[in-house]
Amino acid sequence: MEGLLLFRNKNPFFQETGQGEPPSGLPMSFTHTPFPKMAFSIKELVANLHPNLITPIQEDPFQYLTVITFGAGKKFDEDNPMAGALFTEFIKMLGLNLGDLAIAKATPASTLKTDFGTPWIYILEGGSDTLQSLLLWQQTFIVNPMIAFSVVSFDHSTCSWVIANISDDFVSEDPKKMCQALGVIKEIMWNNWDFRGIMNQCLATANVTTTPLECAF
Repeated sequence: MEGLLLFRNKNPFFQETGQGEPPSGLPMSFTHTPFPKMAFSIKELVANLHPNLITPIQEDPFQYLTVITFGAGKKFDEDNPMAGALFTEFIKMLGLNLGDLAIAKATPASTLKTDFGTPWIYILEGGSDTLQSLLLWQQTFIVNPMIAFSVVSFDHSTCSWVIANISDDFVSEDPKKMCQALGVIKEIMWNNWDFRGIMNQCLATANVTTTPLECAF
């Protein structure tokens, strides 16, 4: 890895919730327990959403947040038709200005035939800037089996840091050998102009202003 740009501080998968200074104006702290930070591209979050939902999100993504419930699926939605209202009642307890806050289950574009289809999310609209800042800073809220969720933004600049999943019997479990192998892969890709061109094109398509390959590693 020597001499290669790492951008480790920008990789969401090495970060935790509640990092840095909390948003100003918070009346209380929900919990001091850090959780692994979640990051999803907007493409993943709107997968199989109804077009009537995708259009306003794409046009003004910062007016909405996505609520991702733990253990969510078809059965959760069937057993908890009032989940959105429960999430809203809990957020009220944080003591911040809700504004015109509304939380609703996302409508899929097609009928979901399995428990593993998408989406199993709720969409949060409205709320004050301070409230949204708190929800994104804390991100994960675990109260009880009914109220356990994370809040993620619809952000065009969020991109996948996963290049490929490498698994087979030949993959060593030695951390030093793994780091060495990843360093070789990264160096070859970093110095490959065709790959850099593809990455720059992808970033330009996503309207991301960043250093070339910053999102790739």
